Amino acid sequence: MKRQKSFEQEEPSIYLVPTPIGNLQEMSERALEILKSVDVIACEDTRNTGKLLKHFDIKKPLLSHHEHNQDQSISKILDKIKEGQSVAIVSDAGYPLISDPGSYLVKQSIEQDIPVISISGPNAALDALVASGLETKHYLFYGFLDAKSKKRIQELEELASFPYTILFYEAPHRIEACLKDLLSVFGDRKIVLAREISKLHEEYLRGTISEILEVCSTLKGEMVLVVSGAKKEENQISIEDAAEFVHRYMEDGLSMKKAVQQTASDLNVSKNELYQYIVKPTERKIQRLFRREEVSRLIKKCNDFGAGGVSVAIGELADGLRVDLDKVPKKYAGLDGTEIAISESQERMAVVVDPKDVDTFMGYAKEENLEATCVAVVTEEPRLVLSWRGKEIVNLSRAFLDTNGAHQET
Repeated sequence: MKRQKSFEQEEPSIYLVPTPIGNLQEMSERALEILKSVDVIACEDTRNTGKLLKHFDIKKPLLSHHEHNQDQSISKILDKIKEGQSVAIVSDAGYPLISDPGSYLVKQSIEQDIPVISISGPNAALDALVASGLETKHYLFYGFLDAKSKKRIQELEELASFPYTILFYEAPHRIEACLKDLLSVFGDRKIVLAREISKLHEEYLRGTISEILEVCSTLKGEMVLVVSGAKKEENQISIEDAAEFVHRYMEDGLSMKKAVQQTASDLNVSKNELYQYIVKPTERKIQRLFRREEVSRLIKKCNDFGAGGVSVAIGELADGLRVDLDKVPKKYAGLDGTEIAISESQERMAVVVDPKDVDTFMGYAKEENLEATCVAVVTEEPRLVLSWRGKEIVNLSRAFLDTNGAHQET
C-alpha cells in the first residue's frame, strides 16, 4: 500500500492542473498559485498554454507532453522531479488525463513514489451532466467513441443495456454520424447535447435522439452527449445474472434485503422477482439456498460476534471438512436424514438434520464439546443454525437475512 498526504509533504510533486474550458474566469486561485509555484509546466500544446499563461502573467518553462511524444516526454518529466523540481501537467482545456494523454505518466510516478496531486477545476462532462435533467445518481463517463462507424457501433452495442446515464465527448464534424449510430443501437432515447460549455454560445439541446438529429448538422463547437440509461424493457439481464450482483453486494457487507434492493435499482429488474429467486424455494435444498459467498459472510459475522472457530459447509465443503459417514459416531448415525461432514480430529463438523432431530443433535454436540458445529435445518422456514460448543448463538432465518447484524437475531 502507498499512502500520500498531499498537504504534509514538501518533496517535488506532479500537479494535475485543470484549465478553463472556455471562460478564463473559471481559472481558480489555487490552480494559478500552483502554476506560479512549480518549476516546469508540461502541456499538450505549448502555443495554447503559452497564451493562457500570458493572460495571467505567468512565466514558466514549458515542456511539450502529448499523445505522440509521451515516451520521450515522460522521461524528461521524471528527470525534472529527480532533480528536485515540481511539474504541473495541463491540457488545452479541462482536466489533464480526461480524454487526454497522461495516465501512463501518473502510473509511473506512483510506482516511483512521486506524489501526484490533482487540483479541482472545470470539467465539461460534469457541467453537462448536472444541467442535463437526466439521472445523476449513477453515471458512466465514456469519453470519445471510435471515429469509424463500424467500431463505434460495436462500442455502443456493449453499452446498450447499461442502466445508467452515459457521457460521451464528440467532435462537431462527427456528431451527425454518431447520433445516427446511437439511434440504431440504443433506440430513440432521451439525450442532452451540450456544446460550447462556459463560452459565449453555450447551448443545451434536450430531447430525443431523433429530435436532435434534425438540427445537429448546423451545430459547431466542442460537444458533450448525455444519454439516458437503458430502461427495464431494454435491459436483457437474466435473473440468474442479477443474483450474482446480489451476492457481490453481500460480500461487501450489505444485508440480503439491501443487496436485492440495490441490484434491482441498478439493473432495472423486479425487486420481488429477484428476492423470491434468492430465498423462496422451500422445496429447494438448503445447501442451494445459502451460497458459498453468503456462508463466508455469515462466518465473519459469527466471528465478529465472538463465536470463534465457527466452520460452515453448505453445498461445497469448507476447507478441512470432508464427508466420511464411516467415521461418524454411532450416536449421530441414528438421526433421520442426517448428512455429516467431519474433520479427521472430529472437532469440526457440518451437519444437515431433520427438523425434529435438531434438539437431539444439539445435545450430542454439547456432550462432545465440539469446538465448531454447523447445523443446516430444512423446515417450512429455511434456516441455518450455527452453534459453538453446543450453544446456539445464531438462528439464521429469512428475517435475519433482512437485517444488518447477527446480534439482532440472537
